[in-house]
Amino acid sequence: MFGNSKTALKGGISRYDRLEGTTLAQNINPNFITYETCPWSSLTPPVPGVVPAGCTGFPGNNYHIDPNMKRPYQWEYTAMIQRQIAANTSVSVGYYGRHFYNLYGIVNTDVPSTDYTSVQIANPLTGAPLTVYNQNPATLGQISYLEKTLPNLYQRYNGVEFQVNSRVHKLMIYSGLTIGKNYGTPDGSSTSGDFNNPNNLINYAGNAGYDSTYQLRTQFAYMLPGKINISGTLRENSGLPQSRGYTVTTAMVPGLTQVTQSILVAPLGAYRYPWQNLFDVRLSRTFRLGEKVKLEPIADIFNVFNSSAITSEVTTIGSSLGKPSNIDMGRLLRLGGRVTF
Repeated sequence: MFGNSKTALKGGISRYDRLEGTTLAQNINPNFITYETCPWSSLTPPVPGVVPAGCTGFPGNNYHIDPNMKRPYQWEYTAMIQRQIAANTSVSVGYYGRHFYNLYGIVNTDVPSTDYTSVQIANPLTGAPLTVYNQNPATLGQISYLEKTLPNLYQRYNGVEFQVNSRVHKLMIYSGLTIGKNYGTPDGSSTSGDFNNPNNLINYAGNAGYDSTYQLRTQFAYMLPGKINISGTLRENSGLPQSRGYTVTTAMVPGLTQVTQSILVAPLGAYRYPWQNLFDVRLSRTFRLGEKVKLEPIADIFNVFNSSAITSEVTTIGSSLGKPSNIDMGRLLRLGGRVTF
């Protein structure tokens, strides 16, 4: 930028179309596994061929794609300034943005949002009033799903990254800190919920996907005495967003048409998994066996600090809330080698 070859400005604008794979087709596959739920309290079996009252309806093959549906796409924006501050050291700061458009979802055209009436319950987290919605009994079991572009769905990512890259004598080190936010709503690529049902819109906007606010990465390599190479990677990041689900039943709302209704009682990201701290180290040394053969014993230690951060747990409010289903893999030593000839 200043004619001394020490400062560079980089940037780019890119557009990407979404590659759907099987997601779009699977959402409307008439042969996919499906079911209906019916309330039943009698000891007498139901009469064959007679559908009991209160059934949720069997979707069957009532799935369709809107012929005017638009292909989802995204714009990516990047800008970085990089500066050499010493003979072998550079620093940089960059901005990364990503905006998604034409996101799609499923709506039940037989039951528009106007066929729901509001009902007040207590939020199980705060005790404050929470509005849920009761379906018109006359429309129960009516199903015709349409997959279409929905303008109210959106996703945005904005982040800033700081980097340091240095080579000093026998040491090479790289370090980067990213501060970012991924915010938006679920869409047809992650949910098959009915967007005409206003219960599915309660707290549906929030921190989405891999929204880790702080991410720190450091890599290094150094030559120890005796020609022993040591290298390692440190990965630290703040926890990913959690949801807080709740199942509303007729015990809470006696006149509830849907029998049960799942809702979110907190915005996505209001709760998060714990901070992760993963450090891996490798030790190796190369021995020459003759002129053409090299032998390199290798020792890897994964998760040196033996981090046990929870990465998945039950998020539905109930007796199992917070029960872990996955944690970081424990400390692991792996011995191996490489022969080059």
